[in-house]
Amino acid sequence: MSNSSCPVGAANAAKIDALNREQEVQRKAVGAVNDRLDKINWWLVATLGGVVVNLLLQIAGRVGG
Repeated sequence: MSNSSCPVGAANAAKIDALNREQEVQRKAVGAVNDRLDKINWWLVATLGGVVVNLLLQIAGRVGG
């Protein structure tokens, strides 16, 4: 007799299936958040790079002028 043929086993199998579906939804949501954070990270890197270049150009302008 398999475990899912008794009422308790069938209920447990249904709960496990529901948990697996919920886990898949959560994985997709975490993946979307991860993608957004990666985009924010690149924006921050680009902004910091721009600030550093601007600072270097200002220093070079003061030294050369």
